[in-house]
Amino acid sequence: MAKKNKKGKETSSNKVLLAHPMRYFNNPYNFVPLEETVYARYPDAESLPCHDSTQDNLLCGEIRCTITAETPLSVSDGKEGFFRNAKGDYVIPGSTLKGLVRSNMQILGFGALRPGEDFNDSRMMYRVVASSTDGVKKELQRAYQGTLGIKSIQKTNPVTNKRFSYSVAENVRAGYLVQRAVDQKYVIYPMTYYKVNRALDCASRWKNRYTQVEEVWYQLSQKGTVTQLVVGNQPQPEGTLSGLLVCTGRAVGKLPNHLYLLPAFDAAVKPFELSNEDIKTYLTDYELRKNTLKGTDRNAQMDASHWKPPHLEKGSNQDTKPWPVFYAVSGKNHYFGRSPFLRVGYHHSLREGLPLAHQLAGDSLMLDYPYAMLGFTWSEPNVSYRSRVFFGDFVADTKPLEQTIPVVLSNPKPSSFADYTKDGKNYNQDFRIRGVKQYWLKQAQQLEVSLQQSKVKDELKVMSEQTHFSGVIRFHNLHDDELGLLLWSLRLNKGCYQGIGKGKPLGYGRSTVVIDSVEQYLPAKLYSADCLNGASYTKPLDADALIETYQNHIAKHHLDGKAAEEQPSVRDFLFIRSVIREAEQVRYLNLKEYQNRQEKELLPTVEEQRKNPLGGQRELKPLKENRIIKGKVLKVFKRDHKAEIKLFDYDLIGTVFLHYGQWLEAKQVVSVRILPGSIPENNRLKLELVW
Repeated sequence: MAKKNKKGKETSSNKVLLAHPMRYFNNPYNFVPLEETVYARYPDAESLPCHDSTQDNLLCGEIRCTITAETPLSVSDGKEGFFRNAKGDYVIPGSTLKGLVRSNMQILGFGALRPGEDFNDSRMMYRVVASSTDGVKKELQRAYQGTLGIKSIQKTNPVTNKRFSYSVAENVRAGYLVQRAVDQKYVIYPMTYYKVNRALDCASRWKNRYTQVEEVWYQLSQKGTVTQLVVGNQPQPEGTLSGLLVCTGRAVGKLPNHLYLLPAFDAAVKPFELSNEDIKTYLTDYELRKNTLKGTDRNAQMDASHWKPPHLEKGSNQDTKPWPVFYAVSGKNHYFGRSPFLRVGYHHSLREGLPLAHQLAGDSLMLDYPYAMLGFTWSEPNVSYRSRVFFGDFVADTKPLEQTIPVVLSNPKPSSFADYTKDGKNYNQDFRIRGVKQYWLKQAQQLEVSLQQSKVKDELKVMSEQTHFSGVIRFHNLHDDELGLLLWSLRLNKGCYQGIGKGKPLGYGRSTVVIDSVEQYLPAKLYSADCLNGASYTKPLDADALIETYQNHIAKHHLDGKAAEEQPSVRDFLFIRSVIREAEQVRYLNLKEYQNRQEKELLPTVEEQRKNPLGGQRELKPLKENRIIKGKVLKVFKRDHKAEIKLFDYDLIGTVFLHYGQWLEAKQVVSVRILPGSIPENNRLKLELVW
């Protein structure tokens, strides 16, 4: 029986202090899981229907649809406006709709996700220099330090007699990257390099530079240290040498990075070749990061020529200009970059995170629905097949007002393994990718773009909501089940929406697709005299019946009699395409939130959010008196002998008082006990250290 206080209210020695854990804000996207098996609609290319004739047992005809923009919709013309056809009409081009249908068909038709075609198959790169207490980052830090041979050097300043330390990357070398004209191969000419302290008088010109490469003349002491630097490419007095001075950026802390000096390029040095994978890995990483790379100073735009390797112009018979780089070797791979503490590749490529059936579909020709209906080109065996579905442009029924909305569409990429892999495993581990990326539906947002964000902002040219686009899709020689899948991929289920065009992370492009009619051509009437007198040469088809035909076919031939909508991939896909979320529930984390994100704060799956109506909130975990829980030290107050600690999983900060002999450091992970009688005033608790 519960105890009562003097006022007659019940009390409990197991008092619940808080039942509000820290909320994890979902990203505006999530992932539809991949099925373990892939359905091949045809056994081989010879069994595919032909294009040059009409087969009596197959269907030819047209689908008329209307697309309605439920939120403002943007389809860019690649320049400065909304896409228009040759007549000047605003349109959703057929290619956009074809891409949408193909993506939907891969999920609803249990097709393959092919490496190198449906996503860029490469190895992500990473860089972990600063020490970390986070489990995943700590493991990556050890791997990173091992690849570059990073060691900490301890020294004593002879003037102040104070100890200081710095890191060196013993496995890193320098050289010049060149693409040869004779074979288009990239090679590196190894060179010696020298460190130059920015505090030297001769280096004052580069004191506050971030990234830059400049021609210089220099002098060396007998010990091999740089004593003089002079800008310019004109001959200098005897005893000076020519070279390139490389600014690699500025350190995060108070002290700037060194400058690095490479002697002039020497073609007599024997180069070594880089593999296509080495180049692809770097270029993929560059494309993912180019909006965040530094310029020459804090306010300067990123200079692509500093970060992107030179490449041969078409028809050129001259090698590219030597490009200074730092590089490290790990097994058969060569990693290069613009700093000695360069980014290195993970052990595994994205392809290795696919289920085996999807990997095999990338190695050998597998004729799933998307390939069989929408066409393909395959190298071995050398075979290609045209699409049997033809998408026309969808024309706006009015001349709507075209609005301009500034947005920032930069977002996390596959390098954010906590979002893109199951259980948050990194790409050095045996990982599995989450699946096919899909954006949540929400009301369109128009966010303020800060001055800093304006460097990477985009401008959406949008058509207002309730704009209607009408068009025709023609099909040739389709089986009933194929036409059914095409119609399902277009319309989806009742209450579902398509995402079309740009701005989907901000809620733009949510649209409905209504199938106005499905007509089958009747060749016998089409080419008869009756047709000239206005007789119909088509007959209507039942879209619902055709969709059901496909669903029965796939259940019988691939799902052991189970309904397609019971499969995890289809179920989650239809859920994410039907639920309209609150904008605050599905947004990108800001930089501070992302940096404070704990290792265990993984992106909830669609299934978890489908089962949890709160969508995105972790399971409630009451905090109780005397409970022991871990947290991270935020700040230590030396004068007051206390520290602030943020409890893991909870949006709470507690205070612990330090006694004689006790001491903590910021970012230290500790175990604490919640003191009895503690009241979470202003989201703060009284804590006690548990040693």
